[in-house]
Amino acid sequence: MLNFFSMAQSITSPLKISIFRNIWIANIVSNIGTWMHEVGAGWLMATMSSDPLLVSLVQTALFLPSFFLILPAGALADLVDRRKLLIFAIAWMLIIACFCAFFAFTALVTPRTLLTLTFCLGIGSAIYLPVMASIMPDIVPKEYLVNALTLNSISANITRTVGPVIAGYLIALSGPWVVFSANAISFLIILFVIFSYKHKQPRSSLPSERFFGAIRNGFAYVKQTPEIKSILFIAGSFFLSLSSIFSFMPLIIRQEMGLGPESYGLVVTSMGLGAVITGIFLPRIRERYEPRSIASISFLIGLLCIISVNYTRIFPLLLASMALVGIAWISMISTMQVVLQLALTSWIRARGLSMFYATFMGSMALGGIGWGLIANNSSITTALNIALVFGIFSLFIFRKRTLPQPLNSSDTDIQDADHLSLLPHSSSEQVMINVEYMIKEEDVTQFEKLMRDVRRLRLRNGSIAWGLYKDLEVEHRYVEHFIDESWVEHLRRHQRQSVDRNDPLIKVYELHMKDEKPRVSHYLSRSAPRRIKKWRELID
Repeated sequence: MLNFFSMAQSITSPLKISIFRNIWIANIVSNIGTWMHEVGAGWLMATMSSDPLLVSLVQTALFLPSFFLILPAGALADLVDRRKLLIFAIAWMLIIACFCAFFAFTALVTPRTLLTLTFCLGIGSAIYLPVMASIMPDIVPKEYLVNALTLNSISANITRTVGPVIAGYLIALSGPWVVFSANAISFLIILFVIFSYKHKQPRSSLPSERFFGAIRNGFAYVKQTPEIKSILFIAGSFFLSLSSIFSFMPLIIRQEMGLGPESYGLVVTSMGLGAVITGIFLPRIRERYEPRSIASISFLIGLLCIISVNYTRIFPLLLASMALVGIAWISMISTMQVVLQLALTSWIRARGLSMFYATFMGSMALGGIGWGLIANNSSITTALNIALVFGIFSLFIFRKRTLPQPLNSSDTDIQDADHLSLLPHSSSEQVMINVEYMIKEEDVTQFEKLMRDVRRLRLRNGSIAWGLYKDLEVEHRYVEHFIDESWVEHLRRHQRQSVDRNDPLIKVYELHMKDEKPRVSHYLSRSAPRRIKKWRELID
């Protein structure tokens, strides 16, 4: 496997770019506010109710909206002005944070109110995350991208270290309303920075995709890319297993250990500290180990932490366990996100990343509900044991899966589309494309194997049907047949066609016997004329 994680620049090199530096610093402030809110909401619910399900539902309320909305948000980010979408999301979260502070300050907050406001905050987060992730390649050069993503992961865990500590002491001194107010102020800061951001979002000369068509294409792309499904599988299993720890930590600290909010803040901080220290060394780790190995080791560490949290009630040991959770967490999420960023082309990037975030959010939300219900009907210990068994089973399945290779672009374009401008661009009929290959008998096995990958390539780039046929009359001739939904979609598919050296089409063209390229034919669909009804014939 290509060692695409080699670090040619120092990890701080992207900070030389002013817009990235400003957004990075503003994100640190905003994420501190977010972590303060999460600690405040969890502790506030624990003071209002001792029901494990209600306490775990705070996590569900925060992450569930993202599970349902983050993919539509990713589709929007690929279709509309990303800067305006960011401003809307931040303004929405600012308003909700102000409401949280008001209800907490006036003591009007109830478990239902807290869950509703947390749910609304999750809606803003669902829009914000894929848009912010998708603009990274637009604001930093490609050679800085890996370092920029690593810096983002480090900053997220720096805030995980600082935010909970501040929140714990503020809650002890003044109550949760101060924490919610600080979160609102943090949104003001990131809003100011995004207002000054002048983006360079690439635009196609073709009409924009339709919203629901864009979502469908996002699902089709992932469905036809097994390696991306592997990322979603291992990440989802990891987050679902470890969500059991976060679901019950407020109750473990408050009820089983009899400690206060400061201790809860220190536990969450310990996780962030482990993540920050690991993040600094991640570039060097990636140079030595493949992403698949890093993911497997991270998962194994996480499972060991579940055992430790389940059976440890000594506070220093609990802090050490949460530090290991932070190590596993940043190693998994940062590595999988980098692999995904480098494997996605620009037209699908926001939707692909939104799939990753939807997996993360959905796993956390499902874990909050599932582990809470199990604990309600048995105990916290039983729920953690089931999470452990699930994680072991998932890690066993992952052993047979592969992760995607990074795009390795070439200047060689295998498509010959010069004649396309002569055809009717406005046609809405389906387009059938036939590609004729001449393949030697000894190359047939290799050819048919490559064509399975070509099928996935055509379908994930927008085609709605595909087939391969052998000519019974002309020796050595094979015909690839696929259909695009319309002429505009056909042109759009040509724009999406990668020129990656790993592209299976390049290898298929090398097997073609003739010197010239395979013959390509295009056909527009036509409907048979309607039958004239007899009463119309009489009138005529």
